[in-house]
Amino acid sequence: MNLDPQELAAMVAEQEAKAEQARNVERLLYLLGGGIGTEQQQVAEQERINLPQTSYDSQGNHKRFASEELDSYSKAFKPASPDTFDGSSYDDLERFLMEAELYFEAVNANLDSEEAGQVKRYIRTAGTWLRGDAQKAYTRDRSSIETWDGFKTFLRGTIRDPLTRMAGATRRSQYLRQRGDQTARQFLT
Repeated sequence: MNLDPQELAAMVAEQEAKAEQARNVERLLYLLGGGIGTEQQQVAEQERINLPQTSYDSQGNHKRFASEELDSYSKAFKPASPDTFDGSSYDDLERFLMEAELYFEAVNANLDSEEAGQVKRYIRTAGTWLRGDAQKAYTRDRSSIETWDGFKTFLRGTIRDPLTRMAGATRRSQYLRQRGDQTARQFLT
């Protein structure tokens, strides 16, 4: 098959344009899938890659571009849920809280909302990402958690890291006092 250089150049340019459009769609799907959280960052990325918003052909018919298809993809793709937290260490807790907050930011959830029912729904959602001791403690005490900050404080109390446990026990023991009617055995148990 012999092609003249102009036809070949046109075909190569067309293929490169299609490849660039596919890369742009992949970038946007990544963004919509939780790659970065804020809406401003997503809009900035869309503008940076310069996807056309709408266009018409020579007969005035509307052409479909990748940016239009993103609306249907955004309904199908959700950000990834954070890894679970089992109460094993403070580092795991900080990672879990960071991932949970990024997740809620990506789905446009307001963790500082004045509406208590809304925040409790987010806390219940985060509660489904707990495992082990943290999950047992949450199941037992979930009705007492009212705010996101309260949830974070609660989770800090579930850590079974030895140093954290020792510090908590030391702090609690500072306030222990033996009552006059208690024996030593009763006080220690």
